[in-house]
Amino acid sequence: MTKLTDSTIVQRTNALARKFFTMQGWAAPTDYKFYEHKASPRARQVWNMACEASIELTATDPEDALSNLEES
Repeated sequence: MTKLTDSTIVQRTNALARKFFTMQGWAAPTDYKFYEHKASPRARQVWNMACEASIELTATDPEDALSNLEES
């Protein structure tokens, strides 16, 4: 299996968060980064849901990937 880059992990998790957001009847701009909007309860909730899904399905923690990107 190919190892995903940190950037890809964050992008995929953000895309999943967007799907969860849309499923709840909300809309966000296509360039919206859910992980940057920690003050928004809805954005934070769907980001957390997407992170949990990523951990369960791929054993990859998007928060770690995000930290790695911020450090570089």
